[in-house]
Amino acid sequence: AAMVKSEPTADAVPIVDVEAVAVEETPTEDQVLIEQGGEAVEVEAAPHPVEKLKASLQNSTRQLQATTQDFHETKIRPALQKAGESVRQVTELTKQKSKELVEHTQRHTAALTATTAAKTREISQATAAKTREISQATAAKTRELTQVTAAKTRELSIGTQLAVAAATAKTSHTLSQIGSNPLEHDAEM
Repeated sequence: AAMVKSEPTADAVPIVDVEAVAVEETPTEDQVLIEQGGEAVEVEAAPHPVEKLKASLQNSTRQLQATTQDFHETKIRPALQKAGESVRQVTELTKQKSKELVEHTQRHTAALTATTAAKTREISQATAAKTREISQATAAKTRELTQVTAAKTRELSIGTQLAVAAATAKTSHTLSQIGSNPLEHDAEM
């Protein structure tokens, strides 16, 4: 139990047991005054539950901020630096390869420009011959596919007609076994 002593006066001041003093209301202030023998003694009040919760939340927030800062410094920042270095390396490599490609293209273009008109005609003729060959092969394959498709379509059509005829005959036979043929009845109307 917390004990509070006041400065001695001419009359002896009794020791007050703070927990034994009845308080009518829950304290809402940081300080509570307790009357004692005509003298007011200032006593530290127990923290209000809301204040405790507020302090706990502030402490948790500080811890979270510290953890977040630490995570940023130990994990995020190094990862960002590594990524930045990778980007720089890729950029440098891209510049180098682009330069090589430009130089290669210039050399290749110069070589093509230096070729003779005869070589150009030869390439043109070979291309035309290959184009004709591909065109003829494509036309032949198209004709073949058209014929196969037509034959398959005929087969499917005949098969469908036979299946419909068989189903109709079976239905008519079944209905005639029952004694009434609604198909014939509808045909008479």
